[in-house]
Amino acid sequence: HRVDRRQRQMCIRDRLLTACDAKEILKDIEESITGEFVDYASPLAETVSNASDPARVLPANPAGCPDWQKNSTIEITESTTLPQGCKYDRVSILIKNQSNLVFDCNGAQLNGLDKEFRQAVGVPYSVEKAPLDFGIRVQSSETVQSNNVTVKNCNLTNYVRGIMINYSINASSRSDLKNNVNVDALEARLRTLSPKNIRVENSNIKFSHKDGLFVGRFITDFVLDSSTIQYTGAVGLYLDSGSQRNTIQNSTISENGHSDYISSTRVRRQKLANDSREGIAIDSSAQNIIQNNVFTKNSRGAILIYKNCNEHAQDPTQTPRYQSADNNLIRNNQFNDEKIGVWIASRQSKDLAALECGSPIVATGTVRYGPVEEDAYYYEDFAKHNTISQNTFNKVLSGIIVEDDDTSILANTFEGATNFDVIVGTKYRTANLSHPVTGTKIENNQFNSSTSKHVQLQYDPVETTI
Repeated sequence: HRVDRRQRQMCIRDRLLTACDAKEILKDIEESITGEFVDYASPLAETVSNASDPARVLPANPAGCPDWQKNSTIEITESTTLPQGCKYDRVSILIKNQSNLVFDCNGAQLNGLDKEFRQAVGVPYSVEKAPLDFGIRVQSSETVQSNNVTVKNCNLTNYVRGIMINYSINASSRSDLKNNVNVDALEARLRTLSPKNIRVENSNIKFSHKDGLFVGRFITDFVLDSSTIQYTGAVGLYLDSGSQRNTIQNSTISENGHSDYISSTRVRRQKLANDSREGIAIDSSAQNIIQNNVFTKNSRGAILIYKNCNEHAQDPTQTPRYQSADNNLIRNNQFNDEKIGVWIASRQSKDLAALECGSPIVATGTVRYGPVEEDAYYYEDFAKHNTISQNTFNKVLSGIIVEDDDTSILANTFEGATNFDVIVGTKYRTANLSHPVTGTKIENNQFNSSTSKHVQLQYDPVETTI
């Protein structure tokens, strides 16, 4: 029995009930069958609150702390340093169209709920108790550019997203992106107008329901420094399409990516193992530097680098992604207890049927869940000229996977992977486009384990230097 997921999603989206009633009934049957064979991401061990728990009552704040009330969004328009010891539930901070501004929490605790802990997976929040969308949001537009904004010394827990750096583009730019009009020049112009030199320093972002820190499209020169992102449901830190020259350094990114949050139903759900998320997603983002960080036990892996396949292409709110995830530098990091340390072109061999991509299909197949087969679609991924140097990979399943061209793997230390320290090659692009992985350099690395398998070349990569 085969399920066409695209057809099913179109039925739901277009509400063609008379044509799709039978498919919806079948869907219920299929899901009850496939549920017996689904592999879920390992759940995060965490303390949770109960839906019936009353709102907690915080002690009075120290003298001088602003009188910010629950369920309020506080707009910051000038440099601000909070007194020590401030603590707030259900308060969001908005920094909109500002430049040359420092927001210093001075250790303040900001909580997106009015309870200490998130609710358990599968337990919906009421409308009144659902987590706030963001803890801190820095936002500007094509009309008003934001430069030189620093957020520091903040402790953020339990928001949907801890910190968001957003950039609104106008309808004309969206239309031109949608219709592929002069895209190279347009994206270059959008980057010149995007927020510049936004910094997050010495801050902790924990227990976000979705991403811990989200860096939006076309943002450039963002810096995360000396911070912690931990226990987020989705990606720890997300670098979105068209962004460039961002730096992530001196930080700890751990135990992220195990669950998801559905805003429409206000419920967390456990991620499928194959769809769990990573510590850092470099999604159609380029020329970034990831250095001097520690990655530990993120669900899918530490750093996944890929070009978005123009997912949900029929959604009018979506615009295509054009930039490849090229020329990123990953150096002097530690990768501990990760399934995958760094994955170049991580969606080259991944079934993306559920994403309704707009890019050309490279290969089709099926994915089997017990007696049920679902259609699978594979797309070309683009992540070239990336460099991985002077990192340490310790107790990983696979250290580095390379599925696109001209990757340099230089002077790393591998303490022994369960699978292979380095894997080079890709299946569908090689077979269907006659384009094997080419130009990989594996030079001056140190392999310390005598029992692990060091380098695997699969699907006939070419011009590999070891």
